Amino acid sequence: MSPIRLRGTHYASTHVARRASCTALPCQIVPSHRNSDHDRTMQATPRIFPIAVAFCALISLTPCIAAHAASAASLDQVVSAAASNGFSGVVAVSDQSAVIYSRATGLADRSLQKPHEVSAPWRLASFTKQVVATLAMQEVDKGRLQLDAPIAQTLPALSSTPAGQITLRQLLQHTSGLPNPDAQTDASDAVPAYYRTSNPPRTGEVPSACVGDLRSVPGEQFSYNNCDYLVVSAMIEHVTASTLPRLIETRIARPVGARGLGMYRTPDDGPRGVLGYDDKDTVEPAFHIENYGGAGALYGTPEDVLAFDRRLMAGRLVTNASRTLLWRGEPRFGFAALGAWSFEAALAGCAKPVQLVERRGEVGGIQLRNVLAPELGLAFVALTNSQRVSFGEVWQGQGLLHDLLSAAFCGPVAKQKTAAGSKY
Repeated sequence: MSPIRLRGTHYASTHVARRASCTALPCQIVPSHRNSDHDRTMQATPRIFPIAVAFCALISLTPCIAAHAASAASLDQVVSAAASNGFSGVVAVSDQSAVIYSRATGLADRSLQKPHEVSAPWRLASFTKQVVATLAMQEVDKGRLQLDAPIAQTLPALSSTPAGQITLRQLLQHTSGLPNPDAQTDASDAVPAYYRTSNPPRTGEVPSACVGDLRSVPGEQFSYNNCDYLVVSAMIEHVTASTLPRLIETRIARPVGARGLGMYRTPDDGPRGVLGYDDKDTVEPAFHIENYGGAGALYGTPEDVLAFDRRLMAGRLVTNASRTLLWRGEPRFGFAALGAWSFEAALAGCAKPVQLVERRGEVGGIQLRNVLAPELGLAFVALTNSQRVSFGEVWQGQGLLHDLLSAAFCGPVAKQKTAAGSKY
């Protein structure tokens, strides 16, 4: 088996579809977009769904069309500026029912001059952690896992190890103090030893790299660590007597309608379409993506990510109590929540700070930002295949991600949704 290099598959889609559903009107405006160079630009042709024709004929479509056009134009402006500065990837936004904006720009494979497509699958990196945290809270809802019980109660093999007294909450919030498999890095290519040979996590077992002396006292400090979610995954598999890929398929992908969502289990699994590029603009070094397991081995499309976001915001995946816990950011840990970060941020165009739930990820040359605005009923995802892209920090009130979210969440469509109220 050879390590992944993500080269090969060609995705033939040559257009981008953006859909804006205006909640004040029982219709949808669906502009179509044609491929132009390596960017997709808008050639809007409004269509009205037949089921709404009779009613829509009685009202003016002008506010709906204008709101969508203004919001799309605002996002297009930010994406175009980012593309001129080296951004290459996909940006998409969803409301409570469907994707309302998507755009691809740049190249998925520079040597083949293959452009990005909005429907193509990506490595989803640490978005995997957000999904695994949701699975864990499903088990908390069922009473088979407890957030604050020692994990040795679930994994008896850890009873005699320092990790035995760590709790599920500490794992989900990255305060466990466990060893970090990313720590041993070869300076020649920055690939940690843990990912150099194929060794995917075994069902219900904790990888040996995650067992050893603790690096800090559990619960006292935040330290980002893939071992945390490899252990959480083993706990979930143990109490469910199932495998993580199977649980993701049956409890997440099928219920939310994420048809392309899956997990790398061997070097030959999953998509090979998007190549990552490092900060020197060279192809990322080879590594074994399957070893990331529940910490970062998911793949899927941007729409798959947004489908998950919609169901999570709607309260369809966990109880309201568990969702509140998932989204409760802890200030002393940098607003780390469970599987994500949760905080308020001032966005341009919004009258007051917006509560955000942010999940970021990076594996090789791929970067991801998945951001929910639950009070607005909106979700955003951006993926890029360049380490040179800097998203910045939203809470600083500037940078690429701040500008993208301001356009996505505080534009005319977002304001209309806020006025109408969010319905879960």
